[in-house]
Amino acid sequence: MMQLFTNKKSIQCLIICAFSLSLISCKTRDFIRDNWTKDPVVCDADTTPVDFKQIAYLSDLDEDVVDEIDFSMLTHIIYDKIAVNADGTLEISSDLDNDLDDLMDAVTQANTGTLVLFSIGSSGSEFKAIANSSSATLTFKRAIKSLFDDYSIDGIDINWQFPSAADEDDFETLIESIEETVHDENKLLSFVVNAGDDSSLTDAVSDDALEHADFINILTLEKANNDSDDNLEDMKESVVYWKEERCIVKNKLVVAIPAQGVSTDGQTKTFEDIFTHKNSDVCLDRTAARTFYYYNGIPTATDKTQYAQSSAGGVALISLENDLLDPAHINDYSLLMTIDSQVNGTPNTICP
Repeated sequence: MMQLFTNKKSIQCLIICAFSLSLISCKTRDFIRDNWTKDPVVCDADTTPVDFKQIAYLSDLDEDVVDEIDFSMLTHIIYDKIAVNADGTLEISSDLDNDLDDLMDAVTQANTGTLVLFSIGSSGSEFKAIANSSSATLTFKRAIKSLFDDYSIDGIDINWQFPSAADEDDFETLIESIEETVHDENKLLSFVVNAGDDSSLTDAVSDDALEHADFINILTLEKANNDSDDNLEDMKESVVYWKEERCIVKNKLVVAIPAQGVSTDGQTKTFEDIFTHKNSDVCLDRTAARTFYYYNGIPTATDKTQYAQSSAGGVALISLENDLLDPAHINDYSLLMTIDSQVNGTPNTICP
């Protein structure tokens, strides 16, 4: 009889324990759902009109390069880039100063209304130092103001590739500190962001920082989940992230098209060299030589531009100096011409 009582008591204890564990499990599940489950992002309707931008980054200011640029195909050109020091000063040598003056003269003489921005670049440590120093920040703001006064440029581009999640506050502080200086002069402010596939990098760009930019340049060049092939799907995924996850209006989104190829072992080849090696390769997205180079051929550049026309606010040709700028080929094989032709409704048909 005693044994039966003990068994009944044990069973009752087990039932109570099981019930208690069930309650704990439910509450734990509810707690996790309420506190860690990410709610779907719902963006406001995008009614902002799109002023489609045709941008090119230019790193080589050689006279022969600048003289061959058809500025009528560009709404913006960005010189890439002026180095910045940790104390907020900019590195502009006398030679660079002369080259920048020559660029401004060329744009003025072209009389195409092309806007000029200077990109200010750093590996990150200099920008972090500026963001954490009031004196360096003041020096940096004065240096930016001097760029406007000395060269009559139309804006600046911040090229920090790329702040990590731990740098979020520093990046936001940096952008906020210069935004007033830029916009008080009625100038443009842009900055580069990653493709959107690496949360450790995208998390560094706060919503407040994004609000201050007139447009952002998405470097859809080397995504973490692909094999160096900068294809159309990568661009679409990037645009979807910045539009639907971060609620950036189309007009602010500029997507990149590279003017060079990258091999699987990290070597690079200009689009001009790809053409020179074998003309028909510009109609492909990779070379057929012993070393494979992945790039954006003319059909892909056309498709990307077409997609950007419907889903973004512009395209940026990266490293314009690597394109086919020789007038003998500009009308047939140039990426710059290919982009411009698509925007104007007459797609490049040189490729079969």
